[in-house]
Amino acid sequence: MERFEDTEEYRHGEEAQQAVLEYLRSRGHSVLPVYGMTAVDPSTKAPVLLCPTGTVVVPDLLAFCPNDNTVWVEVKGKQRPGFYRIYKCHTHAIDYSLLEEYERVEEATGLNVWLVIRERKSPEQHDEPGQETGEPALLAISVRDARRLGERSMTLFSGRGGRGAWWWKRDDMKVLD
Repeated sequence: MERFEDTEEYRHGEEAQQAVLEYLRSRGHSVLPVYGMTAVDPSTKAPVLLCPTGTVVVPDLLAFCPNDNTVWVEVKGKQRPGFYRIYKCHTHAIDYSLLEEYERVEEATGLNVWLVIRERKSPEQHDEPGQETGEPALLAISVRDARRLGERSMTLFSGRGGRGAWWWKRDDMKVLD
């Protein structure tokens, strides 16, 4: 059986984390890469924050900027956005359980959590599937906006623990340049 660390999915995730880390540093942020920490959730191997009431899974990066807010950043590497034919739009999603975890991180730390997605191939048109250019893109949405603008799906994918996914329109995300 192939180790996850040897898969294309893992390599793409590593590339995405590095791209976002470099993006943040180029804009004046000091970045703590949390994904390498040893205090982890045993079921997911994700880093955790030790809170008075237990543990909570934290995002990949903690970004500090002297003249701005400190924020948590969760990085996802995607080949391309999904396409929701009913609404005729491109979409992105995360496990519903992770959305809840990141809301708990915001509550425990008082810091906003941002979801940053690196697409390997981005769509040329926003209302048609299969129009990807091959140009990578970084897109961001706050957890609060994802919650406000998105919706839960039990059919998109089952998610961690079978709790479904939380998806939102790609057009609701900010393109980072």
